[in-house]
Amino acid sequence: MAGSRRLDAVYDVLVAGGGGSGLMAAIEAAEQRAKVLLVEKQPTLGGSTGMAIGSVTAAGTALQAAAGIQDSADGHLQDLLKCLPPGNRSEDYDLALSRLMVERAPQAIARLIELGVRFSGPHPEPPHTVYRMHNIVPDTTAAINTLGVAARSRGVTVQTET
Repeated sequence: MAGSRRLDAVYDVLVAGGGGSGLMAAIEAAEQRAKVLLVEKQPTLGGSTGMAIGSVTAAGTALQAAAGIQDSADGHLQDLLKCLPPGNRSEDYDLALSRLMVERAPQAIARLIELGVRFSGPHPEPPHTVYRMHNIVPDTTAAINTLGVAARSRGVTVQTET
């Protein structure tokens, strides 16, 4: 079959997509000693993460602490509710999912930093009441490249254009 590839190896985990989430899934699986194959349909890694601005709002990060900023997941959630589109009510909003996101965001940033992704900030971002925007530097392409190196260094097999 034209364009097909034969796999001569057996893998424990198949990750479909080489964006930020796929790369993180591959890294985490490889760190658990799984043999991982990551496939990406594009010629390069990146997915939608590679097209993103690269900012993450988070409360209670080490970068905030270093800047002397005290913050909390509760404060972050309250500021997020200010961003609801007109006509939406907070009762219609998935508060449980939003709470999960604000509670886990600091650990996500810490893990990315541990893997070598660099951030600037925190920076202001209205309507947030404290500085909590963390920007990937120099850009998301650098973050994808860093995560790609981290995945490969852990034994992840990466195939693009698949």
